[in-house]
Amino acid sequence: MASLVATVVFLVVINNLIIDLQATTSATSSTFTFDTIKYGILLTVFISIGVFIINFFIKLATSAFHLSRDANERMQLTHLYLALINENAITTEERSIVLQALFSRADTGLLKGDSSPTIPDSGLIGQLLKANGK
Repeated sequence: MASLVATVVFLVVINNLIIDLQATTSATSSTFTFDTIKYGILLTVFISIGVFIINFFIKLATSAFHLSRDANERMQLTHLYLALINENAITTEERSIVLQALFSRADTGLLKGDSSPTIPDSGLIGQLLKANGK
């Protein structure tokens, strides 16, 4: 919704600048004046800002989509993990793999080259599993 509002505001501002530019050029002869150059630069700046804002909202929307999919996958994995624990059908190695997948960082897609660290086996989860003897 915010991107739609930003796009409409951007188009209204561009439309007003074009109308002002046409009024300026029709009032004078077809030569370049300071006003036409000024409006041309303003038009270029507003178009650049508008493209930047639209690109920003697109990145935010795709990031939210990626995080939503990741949350749904983790929810399904949690249900599977709990079902396996309930049936005592999971080994310690498999439990470590599932817990690493559940508690790893979520990739938002906003930062390129952002690699998420894995949970080491000798960490807190590994110690808790060894302490429980499971």
